[in-house]
Amino acid sequence: MNRYNVWGAGARFSYDFGPCVANVWAVADVHADAAGGMPVDKATVTRGYNIFTSLSFKLWSPEPEPAPALRPSSLRKKSFHGGHEQL
Repeated sequence: MNRYNVWGAGARFSYDFGPCVANVWAVADVHADAAGGMPVDKATVTRGYNIFTSLSFKLWSPEPEPAPALRPSSLRKKSFHGGHEQL
């Protein structure tokens, strides 16, 4: 066989467990065809269902940047009276 055509449809499910992420793919072959051989044997093209899984772990990541410290002036309560700002 020189050429295989396989078309499928499926779904993917993913869940984040925190330190790891699990993925599951399920695919069903909708159409399969072969061409280029003499004679073309349709039995060489498999059709069916495929299920793939993966489990990923984060080995290392940079430390998150610390939150910026609040300046004392931003902690003051501001009020507005008559269009003038009072601290």
